[in-house]
Amino acid sequence: MRILLIEDEFQIASHIRQTLRSEGFVVDWVKEGEKGFLKASSISYDLLLVDIFLPDANGVEICKKLRRDGNKT
Repeated sequence: MRILLIEDEFQIASHIRQTLRSEGFVVDWVKEGEKGFLKASSISYDLLLVDIFLPDANGVEICKKLRRDGNKT
C-alpha cells in the first residue's frame, strides 16, 4: 500500500512515517500543501493523510480539489 503524507511538522511526520513503514507501508512525505496536491494528482496512492492546517493550504480544500479533478483516493 502506498501512502502520501502531507504534514508540515517534521516531528509529527517523522513519527507517522516511521510507524507506517514498520508495518510495511510505502510512505511519501511532503510538507507543503501545493506540492502534496501536485504529487497526489500525478501519482496513484492508496491513501492520503493530509494535515488540515498547513501554512500554504487548507487540507480539506486540497481533498476537495482532488475530488473535483476525479481523484478517488
